[in-house]
Amino acid sequence: MRPNLYLLFLITLLSFTACKKSDIEHENSFEGSFKAWKNFRESSSNSYRYVVTGGSWTGYSWQTTLTVIRGVVTRRDFRYNAFNDILRPAGGWDAESREKILAAMKVTAAQFAERSGRELEDVLEWSEEEGDLGKNMETPASSLMTLDEVYDKAKNDWLKKRENAKVTFETNNNGLISSCGYAKDGCQDDCFNGITISSIDALLVGID
Repeated sequence: MRPNLYLLFLITLLSFTACKKSDIEHENSFEGSFKAWKNFRESSSNSYRYVVTGGSWTGYSWQTTLTVIRGVVTRRDFRYNAFNDILRPAGGWDAESREKILAAMKVTAAQFAERSGRELEDVLEWSEEEGDLGKNMETPASSLMTLDEVYDKAKNDWLKKRENAKVTFETNNNGLISSCGYAKDGCQDDCFNGITISSIDALLVGID
């Protein structure tokens, strides 16, 4: 190929690449955060604990704590921080707070267990470890996701450009994802599709 033709081809190729539109929102912020994640993953030996929060306008809020050791989820802890507008006491759910919930719902403990298939205390707060991870099925708890999987879902789902939707991406955990998702325009209640992470902490693990 003659030099001037090669130069023309190169300019055309570069122009096409520069004009190619991204199919995700907040691409630069995502790439910066993904780089921060890779640094964190290496420095922590891919071992960390992160907390996912959620809630509903109907008077419920909750949090899920996921423990990841060397890239594998090994524990999931869940608790409601508010249940039917009853707030969790600082010391944890106790008999008095459970009675308030039952009174507000106008049911007995036996009726609640019959309807839900579980005792109230087992609904309000629970833990799973290796061997029983995922046993709690009907729950708003976060999925058993590593942060690698969170970033993958962010790129391939939550941040995709959509018509008539607002896409959010925040990195308030020292550059790591703190909020990522979208809400459709005109939606009134519980509209957010994505993830909210309140904290991410590295864990010290032994060296094999």
